[in-house]
Amino acid sequence: MDGTKFITPVLERFIDDMNRGVDGFYFGHNDFRVPSEEDLMNGQNIRIIELNGFTSESTNIYDPKHSLWCAYKTLLKQYDLAFEIVQKSESSEIAPRS
Repeated sequence: MDGTKFITPVLERFIDDMNRGVDGFYFGHNDFRVPSEEDLMNGQNIRIIELNGFTSESTNIYDPKHSLWCAYKTLLKQYDLAFEIVQKSESSEIAPRS
């Protein structure tokens, strides 16, 4: 299901800090297990189940409330972002993590 309603600045910081710890990871999504919506929104008690990289798709496209066209639009935005990251990486605009 689409969980964008649970995104908070605290959760974004948690995910960003966690992903920065993975060398070479600039794009993808994470699968979590968390006891409650409140814990998720507060970035607490989160267990990372899976880290998916460049070829992963945004899983909210499978939410039945979204149309096929919404899924296509989401995937096209995702591909645009991925290719932008690759271009910046190749032109050294993205510094390697140390």
